[in-house]
Amino acid sequence: MMLSTRRALLVASIAFGLAACGKDEATDPLAYVPADTPYVVANRIVVPKAVTEAWMGMYGSDFGEIYKNLAEDQQVKKIDGEMGVWLRASLPEFANMTSIDGIEGLGLKIEARLAFYGYGLMPVYRLELADAKRFTETVARIEKRAGKALAKRKIDDVELWQFSDDKATVLFGPIGQFLVITLAPAGADEARLKAQLHKIKDNYDYVIIDCPPALSWLTINAFTASDEVIVVVAPGYFELDSIVQ
Repeated sequence: MMLSTRRALLVASIAFGLAACGKDEATDPLAYVPADTPYVVANRIVVPKAVTEAWMGMYGSDFGEIYKNLAEDQQVKKIDGEMGVWLRASLPEFANMTSIDGIEGLGLKIEARLAFYGYGLMPVYRLELADAKRFTETVARIEKRAGKALAKRKIDDVELWQFSDDKATVLFGPIGQFLVITLAPAGADEARLKAQLHKIKDNYDYVIIDCPPALSWLTINAFTASDEVIVVVAPGYFELDSIVQ
């Protein structure tokens, strides 16, 4: 991936992460994480709004300066192609994320659950939204600032925004009550994107993950992604005793 693409995604990840510093499937982003993901960062217990307010009071102005300086940064100005256009158009919105009111004004949820994980090595970011309509209005302001509309891509019944270069495609938008952002290879087909966005899960009542008889990372990831777990053991003392692990 080009340096410009990584820089753009890094800035966006920092900004959206601020909103969520902060078990049913509807509000648990871990329910969407593949069992074989190579990495995952998530929260199940949200940070109370009062804590975020105190944090913003101490450091919010510093982040405001960071985004202000990024807008004038020569390296950011040199990022070419679609990535550069949309990054520069988005920076003023990121700057609003230095206060509680600013975050809520973007449609983002203060006491939000999030998950950042890999579909293979491709990153997926899933964050609870407070108001999808407000987020759509935020995108409209970015489009106006850029002087053009973002491309859209429909996957099943969901329409997402996208921008691309010759190596990668960034897709983002509301899916259910989440804002989902992902990076995919430029030539990814619809089947790949549906799997990466976890749209396939909606087609099934049950998904069964069969795990090896060992407490490996594969098994632990499967436990994390599952709503229920069935452990099959022989009725012996040592077998039953080992379940506590």
